[in-house]
Amino acid sequence: MRTGATASRVRQLLILTVAQTAGQTGWWAAYVAALPAALGRPHPAVWLSAVTAAWCAPSMAARLAGGVIDRYGPRLTGAVAWAAAAPAAALPAVTRPGLGLMLVVLAWVSAASGCAVAAGAAAPTWMPARPDLI
Repeated sequence: MRTGATASRVRQLLILTVAQTAGQTGWWAAYVAALPAALGRPHPAVWLSAVTAAWCAPSMAARLAGGVIDRYGPRLTGAVAWAAAAPAAALPAVTRPGLGLMLVVLAWVSAASGCAVAAGAAAPTWMPARPDLI
């Protein structure tokens, strides 16, 4: 393999790693930030259920990512999904939203990260000669 091609692949892996780190950190941070907001409302059990549903349920969209992964490959699918999750995850840090917008952010980040995790899980089987994607 040529040095330029290796550098390009390392750069792609670095971009994917940064996007994944930002997306997953934001996903967890949004969940942690939403919990006190839910507890401060009347009927906190209902709001805690809403927070948990917004955090967990959209990750079921990962099943839908299979066709996209098959068509475009796990590297591109994962990078795009994490890139979609990262700005949404950063939104609460910048805007300090209420619980309603926080639920939307949680659902968005959960759906995007679910697809990205599915892409990461598919990579070793999709490209067995390059399990590290480099």
